[in-house]
Amino acid sequence: MILAELGLLRPVVCPQVFDEVERNLQRKVPAALPYFRRLQNTLPWEIVDDPTPEEVQRCMDVIAAKDAPILAAAIAAQPHRFVTLDTRDFNRPEVHQHVAFSIRTPGELMAEIREAFLKALEL
Repeated sequence: MILAELGLLRPVVCPQVFDEVERNLQRKVPAALPYFRRLQNTLPWEIVDDPTPEEVQRCMDVIAAKDAPILAAAIAAQPHRFVTLDTRDFNRPEVHQHVAFSIRTPGELMAEIREAFLKALEL
């Protein structure tokens, strides 16, 4: 999130992602809701449309129905990376074969960025 705030990353989400985060925080960590809302209002989000039912249906062959809308929105947005903590559902071979982008955890993304910076410094 800090990298997005600095303009080094462009976070792309669909409205369903915000809804899911809010539901999960409300259920698991309600004290974090004000922080989430602050991030929601201040970061330079690129909000893409929620996927169509047809796009969601195409993803249901490779991922659980609850995650199909998120995967479908990501496919439509064509990101360079898809970042998620849900490695159980999104880090399966059939999901990777279905998408044209890499799927990373936040930690994996940070390691990738760190490696790119170190490589750039070796010039």
